[in-house]
Amino acid sequence: MTARSIVETVRPLNPDIHSVVRAESAEHIQSFYDIGVYMVVQPELEAGLEIARQALIHLHIPINVIQTYTDTVRQKLYASPSRDNSDYQVIQQLKNARDMLEMTWVHLPEKNAINGKSIRELDIRQKTGASIVGVMHGGAFIPNPGPDYRFEGLDMVAVIGTADNREAFNDLVMSV
Repeated sequence: MTARSIVETVRPLNPDIHSVVRAESAEHIQSFYDIGVYMVVQPELEAGLEIARQALIHLHIPINVIQTYTDTVRQKLYASPSRDNSDYQVIQQLKNARDMLEMTWVHLPEKNAINGKSIRELDIRQKTGASIVGVMHGGAFIPNPGPDYRFEGLDMVAVIGTADNREAFNDLVMSV
């Protein structure tokens, strides 16, 4: 009732305002859209989707399959036929792209197969599909290291790519 009262008070003062409100149940979602709310969020649904996402990741379901599933659930519940959802869809697509770029930190053992070799020499992107986006070296962070960066034991390497790409990078490191 409080959120509804606030929206009904503020909308006449500024009809272009983009309000985001919390709905206690799925039944309340459409009623908020009907009074001009820009976006409605239901925390219980979001928590459930995150629990499902984590379980599916643990089962090694591809992230794009998981993302498609969660997007479909959200669109079915949150989408209002009475409003233009294009902004929401663009935001969701950008969020999905970000989520599909999974990053892992790989701690290089003191002795490893890539010690003293550069990113260029190793041809990491071509061989593994992974990209090196950062290195923690001797307590200093090197963002987006260039192709001439040479790895050393105990480096912490930030790697992005699919689960298979990141696993291929790990295999490269451990192929001593």
